[in-house]
Amino acid sequence: MSTIDELLELEEIGERMFASKHMWGPATFTRAFGGVLMGQSLAAAFKTVGKGYVAQAKTQLYFTVSAI
Repeated sequence: MSTIDELLELEEIGERMFASKHMWGPATFTRAFGGVLMGQSLAAAFKTVGKGYVAQAKTQLYFTVSAI
């Protein structure tokens, strides 16, 4: 099981572009979890702004059943 810090660890792959270093789940798992994606998005956002900024946003997530 990964820790929160590991799940939020991002690699900078370009100017203001980030990729996940870790995803939660077995190696053969082909899906991502919304909460992990939201956390990684917020972590990436904090890497693009100066110190002293705080997150202040309302977010909504919609989950759908996979057709696969």
